Amino acid sequence: MFRKGSLQDPQLEVVYNTAQKYEADLAREVLETNGIPALLKDREDSGEYLRILGYGSPFGFDILVRKEQAQEAKRLLEETFAADKNISDEELERLALQSAAEVIIASNNKGKIAEYKDILEPLGFEVFSQQEKGIALEVEETGETFAQNAMLKAQAIYDRTGCCVISDDSGLEVTALDGEPGIYSARYKGLESEHERRLAILEGLEGEEDRSARFVCCICLIEMDGTTHTFEGIWKGTIATEESGTNGFGYDPIFISEDSNGQTTASMPISFKETYSHRAKAVAKLMEYLKSR
Repeated sequence: MFRKGSLQDPQLEVVYNTAQKYEADLAREVLETNGIPALLKDREDSGEYLRILGYGSPFGFDILVRKEQAQEAKRLLEETFAADKNISDEELERLALQSAAEVIIASNNKGKIAEYKDILEPLGFEVFSQQEKGIALEVEETGETFAQNAMLKAQAIYDRTGCCVISDDSGLEVTALDGEPGIYSARYKGLESEHERRLAILEGLEGEEDRSARFVCCICLIEMDGTTHTFEGIWKGTIATEESGTNGFGYDPIFISEDSNGQTTASMPISFKETYSHRAKAVAKLMEYLKSR
């Protein structure tokens, strides 16, 4: 059946009455197994895609496929979602586990959440902050290392939700300041604002020739079965003599990375940090693990 939709072309409609609970995940799996890339989320219409809508009980699906593959995609989905098709409990359980591409980031830091979404969502993960999941929880960071603090935060969210959780702890280590602010980067010297903390670093380096520093990030992943993994990323650089730039957050306006041609991180495009940062390096290790499973 065809009907006019919000895109330039008609939508392809699949109607069924199965009680399957994971239609969207099953539909995407069926298409991609047959070499048809499928997008589950709305996107700006470039005229290259058709939308296939599935209407069933209790849920449905809403998938975009390329025009030239639309009819074959519709045929495959109609075969999969035949009205009287029975799906075993084992298949339901497998699909339920497979649909766990939903990840909670154990943080309320808007800048950090934005970075994780930009990095992970293109890889197929649906990323949520604590606030988006209605979790009002501030975990006391009592660990002595970045890894310990990351695990404390992730475990607290996992214990409450049982969902897949990603947490990180990160900070700036300045050589001439004996590694400070380190794990206290977010609350350095008890100062309230990021600007005040940056000024404290600059003042502490007055007269120092060695302005070398590095950002460290340790990511903790807790999978749905409770298995815990950690991944570390390090980003080397130096501390500028003054603040510069408006992109990023935290110490970005005073950090000059070794790959930024002398500009502070905050002076570079956000995409630069997402590619080269300590968090990006740790995320790369995380993704390498996820892809190898």
